[in-house]
Amino acid sequence: MPTSADTPPRGFLARVPRIRDAIGFQSGLLQGTLVFGREARERATGRNVALAARLGPDWAREGCVKANPATLDCARYLAGCKAAHPQEADPSSGYGLGIVDDPAWGAPIAIDEVPGGAAGESTRATLVAFTPEGEPAGHMSLNLSIWTNAGDWRVGMYVDVVVIYVRPRHRGRGYGVDLSVAGGWVIGDIVKTVVAAIPDGGSFRFNGMAEYLSRGGEHVCRALWDAAEAAQAASSDPARPRLAFEPAILRVGY
Repeated sequence: MPTSADTPPRGFLARVPRIRDAIGFQSGLLQGTLVFGREARERATGRNVALAARLGPDWAREGCVKANPATLDCARYLAGCKAAHPQEADPSSGYGLGIVDDPAWGAPIAIDEVPGGAAGESTRATLVAFTPEGEPAGHMSLNLSIWTNAGDWRVGMYVDVVVIYVRPRHRGRGYGVDLSVAGGWVIGDIVKTVVAAIPDGGSFRFNGMAEYLSRGGEHVCRALWDAAEAAQAASSDPARPRLAFEPAILRVGY
C-alpha cells in the first residue's frame, strides 16, 4: 500500500511545469510556443539518417509548434484545409478535419468524480506546426486524461491521438516530425509530473490510442509512445522501490 496520503490529490495536469520553459496550462488550457531545430528531430526519430537525407535543408530549419494558438482562427484554418483538399474534409475518410470543433482548438482541464470509484481529469490540446514564414502547416489533436482509483494510488494516463494532419502543399517537409517532437515533449513532461506525485506502493500505467491511417501517422505516434516510455524510465526512483510501472497498453493499428 502507498506510504503517503490514501487519497490522491486532484489537479495533476495543473501542476505540470512549463514544458521547455515555453508552454504550460493557462486558465486550464495548454498554450504557448515551442521552437527547436535539428537536434530535437534527431532525438525524436532515433537519428533517422535516411529521413534526414530525404528532408534535406528542412531537417535543419527552425521548427515552430504552438499549442492551442489563440492568434490563429480555428474555423478559418479548417475552412482553408477543406477548400485545398475537399476529399480529405470528411472525417469518415480518416483525416478528421472536422474533429477540431466548437470551433476552438482545445478544451480546458475538466475534473470528473465517480462516487466511491475513480476520479479523473482531462483536457484536449491541438498542436499546430508553422512554417518559417508563419503559415500553419498542419496540426495534431490530443485528448489527454488521467484517472486515479480512490484510496490506492493506481494511476492511469490516457493519450488519444485524435488526428494528425499536414496540409497537402506542406507534405514531405518534416512537419509531421515537428508535431512528433512537440507532442513527445508534452506527453513526456506530463508523465514525469504524474509519476513524481505517486508515493511508494502506488502504480502507473500509460495507455496510448490511435488509428493509423498512413505510415507517416504511424511514425508520429510511435515517436509519442517512445517519448512516454523514455519519460517513465527516467522517473524510476530508488527512494520509492515499490512504485510499480505497469506495462503500457497501446490500442493502435490500421
